[in-house]
Amino acid sequence: MKESQIIELAAQCGYECERAIALKLEASGREYWRLIHNSNHLVLCFLDISNGDHLEFCNLADALSSHDVNVPKVLLHSPELGITIQEDLGDDDLLEIFTNS
Repeated sequence: MKESQIIELAAQCGYECERAIALKLEASGREYWRLIHNSNHLVLCFLDISNGDHLEFCNLADALSSHDVNVPKVLLHSPELGITIQEDLGDDDLLEIFTNS
């Protein structure tokens, strides 16, 4: 997707942003974008609804969070648009952290 399309999707869900920066494209076809509004950052994940949904991720995030595991809080899940908007925990991922330890 283009940055302008991501900004529009976010706006449709009530999340205004000035910029959207592409992050990783996952093997599942999910696209991750960092939404920037003033100095606040969120992450939007898009998956074409014909390729699946985010329900398993949302359920897993809730389960891990209930056991005090630090996972990004899902702020919005829109199955009809194929997106989640979640907290931005930064650029480090577990694989990089364990590899560089």
